[in-house]
Amino acid sequence: MEPDTYAEVLLPLPVSGTFTYHIPASLLLKVTPGVRVIVPFGEKKSYTGLVRRLTTEPPGTFLPKEISRVLDARPLLDEKHFLFWEWMADYYLCTPGEVMDAALPAGLKPAHHFSYTIDPGFKTLGILSEKEREIFFYVQTHPGVLDDELGKLYGKRKAPALIKTLLKKEALSEHSQMIDTYKPRTLRYIRISPRLTEDEIRQLPKKLKRAQRQWELFAACARDWSPGEPSHEFLKQELLRQYPFPGALSSLKKKGILEEYELPVSRLERGEEKQINLKKLTTAQQQVLEQIHHLFQEKNTVLLHGVTSSGKTEIYFHLIHEQIQQGKQVLYLLPEIAITGQMIHRLREAFGDLAGIYHSRYSDSERIETWLNLSGNDNDKPLQVVLGVRAAVFLPFRDPGLIIVDEEHETSYKQDSTAPRYHARDAAVMLGHLTGARVLLGSATPSIESYFNARTGKYGLTELKERYTRLAMPEIQVVDMKKVYKRREIRGHLSYALYDAIRETLDERQQVILFQNRRGFSPYIQCADCGWIPYCKNCDVSLTYHKNSNRLICHYCGYNIPVPEKCPVCGSTHLHTRGFGTEKIEEEIRLIFPDSHPARLDLDTAHTKRQYLSIIRDFEEKNTDILIGTQMITKGLDFGHVRVVGILNADNLLHFPDFRAWERSYQLMAQVSGRAGRKDKQGHVIIQTYDPDHPVITDVLNHDYFHMYSSQLKERKLFHYPPFFRLIRITLKHRKNDTVSQAASRLATMLKKKFKDKNVLGPQYAFIPRIRNQYIKQILLKLERDTDKAAAKNILQEFEKYLRETPGFKGLQFINDVDPM
Repeated sequence: MEPDTYAEVLLPLPVSGTFTYHIPASLLLKVTPGVRVIVPFGEKKSYTGLVRRLTTEPPGTFLPKEISRVLDARPLLDEKHFLFWEWMADYYLCTPGEVMDAALPAGLKPAHHFSYTIDPGFKTLGILSEKEREIFFYVQTHPGVLDDELGKLYGKRKAPALIKTLLKKEALSEHSQMIDTYKPRTLRYIRISPRLTEDEIRQLPKKLKRAQRQWELFAACARDWSPGEPSHEFLKQELLRQYPFPGALSSLKKKGILEEYELPVSRLERGEEKQINLKKLTTAQQQVLEQIHHLFQEKNTVLLHGVTSSGKTEIYFHLIHEQIQQGKQVLYLLPEIAITGQMIHRLREAFGDLAGIYHSRYSDSERIETWLNLSGNDNDKPLQVVLGVRAAVFLPFRDPGLIIVDEEHETSYKQDSTAPRYHARDAAVMLGHLTGARVLLGSATPSIESYFNARTGKYGLTELKERYTRLAMPEIQVVDMKKVYKRREIRGHLSYALYDAIRETLDERQQVILFQNRRGFSPYIQCADCGWIPYCKNCDVSLTYHKNSNRLICHYCGYNIPVPEKCPVCGSTHLHTRGFGTEKIEEEIRLIFPDSHPARLDLDTAHTKRQYLSIIRDFEEKNTDILIGTQMITKGLDFGHVRVVGILNADNLLHFPDFRAWERSYQLMAQVSGRAGRKDKQGHVIIQTYDPDHPVITDVLNHDYFHMYSSQLKERKLFHYPPFFRLIRITLKHRKNDTVSQAASRLATMLKKKFKDKNVLGPQYAFIPRIRNQYIKQILLKLERDTDKAAAKNILQEFEKYLRETPGFKGLQFINDVDPM
């Protein structure tokens, strides 16, 4: 007798390890590692899990439940990707279930839900509380409503308790169901019925003599067709567009002359099949390409440090072509969804239908179909190049040959809002190590950590120091705003130097980019008489003034109020705006240059992919001539007619309280400067600052990345920061200030006993001490490079478990951010 077989199943839950399930005989041939299965969990629920491995060893302490259903014909994930997930969970201090939850699109995890109806026998409304009555009447008017919807309406914490009480009082009935939100896309087709005999076909002219429209429709379908041959297929929608006779079509179907059927079609946007077309490389680009080939023979990861507009993308394309010729796949990572639009167009121009795209602005169904395509679970032509943002690092490539991480310095590659709090660049390096794919990091301003790894031999390093076609680097002019204000040489927030440069550029019918790293009209408003400033009621932060909506808005929780007509403290009507954001600059530009066509690119104007692409397209096509924006305009966009770039306030970048402030300031200013002068004429960059002699300004002025790197490296070594030390930022949150303060102090004391005092900083309040009515304290733990990371993480998790179980600390949240940005 064959021994029973069991599956260790990974579930998308924040719990450690896997769960063991028995495989019934009917599913034995279908259950293999990597396929999705539906399994029962707890008394009532079911979940979608992934089979991690099979075993004949029964669990010793309990009788395992059975797998209910298998969802995949082929494994969705292979062993290498499971190992990648497990590395990520271990390194970033989370569980493999949390990695699974982040990696898979929602539709690949059919979820268990409860729906509710009114119990027909319930008559005693008087025993229900006011809140219970609200839910009762809502369910009465919405029978079959799901638990998720009730949670959104009545609170995720309060609704379950209220529902439980209503069930006890027999006011509601509960129904359990699995909901699969993904449905394959289908199109409806029309063809001549294959069951139609030759004799019936001969009778058709007579049979349809008085039905002219039916005959016309049949004749259209029978054109270039002979009896006995397979019928042509016609898309129903197109057929009715040419012959708008739905009644005639219905009659022909009833008579068995035509038949209608469905065929599944892919949702994936793909270019046309075409011959691969690449530009010829310059001598400098060809030399770098050959260096990369040589370095890849010795190193798995190579850093390409190329100045802005040096043509790094063309080198990437030649490397992609080589991988395609070898039958390999390529993952091409970009830091922002915003810049994927330009790049996918270029990729499809070069590689046609071999290139696809993956990010969160696409529908869940489109992302699911990308997963199914790459894992071999559909019949479509496999993608060989996928362009994506950080979440694309989870895609199940079967045979990856190359991973490109463009603009590798960008902080957008770091996921910091939910677990796993991973850095996609570092994850890509590990993915390459596990799968054998080579990893190419590219940037004009590499992160200090990556450049250090390249200089010390961990990565290969190649440098491209000249711009494409030897175009000169932009001329950079620094304007001292102290002198400007003293001499009153300013219009709005534009120095005369910047104003004159914009005027000259507009006269030449060229374009301008203005960079201000703050959205909104102004950071806050203030009463001129008593100094009152409006603050968010949920967060310890002032409300930002947005003139278009005439509201004060919190950028952290969304709380907003109308702008008051008078000060609520002293009654004064003298309420003035302070500081300036992109919205205010846009208004000033319209007043100062009334003939210009400005546009604004920030989170307020580009909520959606369509809005963003519309703004970019208008600028590319010169429908707008001045683009005002935040960091969104610094990230790899390529415009051919930009002559002037203005950085309106360099100081708010330089003086941010963070050890990476100077590095980021250099990167932002160098990157935005790189948007100037990309075709045939040298660009002009104007930096407005109150500190023109600042070392970072000097480095930007001299295009001297290496000096910035060297000076920052010395400071980081002295003060124990990356790349010499690893950081873990521990964040504690609670609704009560006293609770979070006591817990943070106790945790810091315990950590200082285990680690060196100087390597535990804090506790201290976060930069914003309260967000969404949660008080926040942070501790920064520094670990030497040779520290046993596993032991350190075990100590940290042990301490946090102890505090969670301590009376008085109920509801305390811990967030561990490894390598915080």
